[in-house]
Amino acid sequence: MDHVRRVRAGEIAPPKDEMLAVFHELCSTDGHEVVQGIAAGAEPGASVVRAVYEELRDMILDDLRAAGDVDVVLLALHGAMIAQGYDDCEGDLLARIREIAPRAIIGAQLDPHCSLTETMVANADLITIMREYPHTDFAERAADLHRHCLRAARGEIRPAAALIDCRMIGFFPTTDGAMKQVVGAFRHSSAEPRIVTAEFAHGFPWGDVPEMGARVLVYADGDVEIAKAEALRLARLVHDRRRELQAAFPDLASSLDRAEGLDGLVVLGDFADNPGGGAPGDSTFVLRELLDRGIADAAIGAFHDPEAARLCADAGPGATIRLRLGGKLGPESGDPVDLVVEILGFKGGDRVNF
Repeated sequence: MDHVRRVRAGEIAPPKDEMLAVFHELCSTDGHEVVQGIAAGAEPGASVVRAVYEELRDMILDDLRAAGDVDVVLLALHGAMIAQGYDDCEGDLLARIREIAPRAIIGAQLDPHCSLTETMVANADLITIMREYPHTDFAERAADLHRHCLRAARGEIRPAAALIDCRMIGFFPTTDGAMKQVVGAFRHSSAEPRIVTAEFAHGFPWGDVPEMGARVLVYADGDVEIAKAEALRLARLVHDRRRELQAAFPDLASSLDRAEGLDGLVVLGDFADNPGGGAPGDSTFVLRELLDRGIADAAIGAFHDPEAARLCADAGPGATIRLRLGGKLGPESGDPVDLVVEILGFKGGDRVNF
């Protein structure tokens, strides 16, 4: 029986419950005592209210103090959380955990769209980052973190970290092309004898913080110079292929030109106004262009506009009303569009079809 007996598992921000389930299953299977903290999450949006972040953070810290002497702390985090007064919530949390548990092995799993900071790396013994985008490897990377942290707690490895800024900001889908090859390079590096793990943080492009963008993190076993050399090699690999990795999104006019020339059903995605990435979901640019072009055989949605939804609900199905739609949550949403609409249906909450 190994000496690692008490494993602390916790989560803040929105990663999948799958990671905590992996931590629980693996720790319990190995015979460790698991002390569970809170699990809190939210969709991306504006900066978290300071008092809310501090309350959640302090609940985690209080739970850790109450757990007593722990050997390992496992955290499922996102990595780009910002609160009022805190540009680096995860770094702040990890630093405070380090103060409470200075001898514990602290491990954190991050989303690739994290802002990987010096503070995070300095206060965690190990950080793993999902390699795939779209994110399909929650469980695989959680298992990697568990394995590395328990090896470190047993004294089998001594992770030494090196963090390199690639000086790049972008999106890097990993399913094909150059980025798929880059992911392969990081996997190959992680299998090298002296390398514990090699990680690539894509960065969160909309995070208005000093430490953001693409970064490479490498842990070597007991040798920081090896970690630095490998991190620099991988960072140069990513940087040298930056032109191939750059996403080429057509503008709205080009997209509609192409769509009008195609047969059958065509789907256009406004990836910028994506509530899943923190946008308000009420932009009117596509709607305005469709109207200006006279494109009538189209459906568009959804708009986050509770005021318009209430007006439609009050009017009821079958009514025709004047409606000012969208463009209400900020200048990035565009201008509201004035329409004459027929209400086709209403179903609960604020959902309206017209």
